[in-house]
Amino acid sequence: MSRVYYFFQGIVLFAVAIYVFYYVDSATSKNVWLVILILIGLGSFGLAFEEPKGMSKYDTSKIPTYDTTIHKYVALGGELMNRQKSIEKMYLLGVKDINEKVFSNKLINKTSNEGLYTFKCIFNVCIYAKLQADGVILMPNFKKKKDLNDIQKIITGNAMSSGDSATSDNSKKLISPQKAQEITNKKALFMGPMRALSPKRLDNSKLNEYFADSLLLSLKGKEKSKRLDEVYDHYMSNTDYILKGLEL
Repeated sequence: MSRVYYFFQGIVLFAVAIYVFYYVDSATSKNVWLVILILIGLGSFGLAFEEPKGMSKYDTSKIPTYDTTIHKYVALGGELMNRQKSIEKMYLLGVKDINEKVFSNKLINKTSNEGLYTFKCIFNVCIYAKLQADGVILMPNFKKKKDLNDIQKIITGNAMSSGDSATSDNSKKLISPQKAQEITNKKALFMGPMRALSPKRLDNSKLNEYFADSLLLSLKGKEKSKRLDEVYDHYMSNTDYILKGLEL
């Protein structure tokens, strides 16, 4: 029997008990029937509100759990996918600008896929930090390796794809997944930029070094290492502009 059945049965029994109380003349019969009806009515109400056997009020063991990983960072994946082409253009312009303004075009400008991937990863981390700061995505528990891996997969996956094919199922990869993982781990391309974006930072110099170093990978020549500080100083205005645009 359902709880609803027992509940209404209790109401009916109490209604009959009230009728007996007012309309039955025999005192003996009235008292007997009142006791019987009230006891049965109380029993019905007890069954109506009884907890199911084997389950406490807050037992959630029977509630199915679902893996929400696919949906957890949908906003991040969509935002990164839409920005990859413009980030690539920014990288190419940055390399050209440094070669022209700092080295007077004396270095060989040959786009490094590793440098481009690194730049895109750093920029993607900045976008992630912005979405997190705005509450679009929740702060993950970085102590849980799965949460960290989920975010890194989205960030590096978008960085690996070339801008023109980033929205295609047949995306052309800048570098192999194995190489991407190697670079990401070696340069700490997630936690490194995240630390550089700390709200307690005094300036953007550390993140600027990350950006500038990735640009230099596309320039070849002996003078490159001799004028590193000049490169950092020159590109700082670009880094400040990027972070100002993201309100970070």
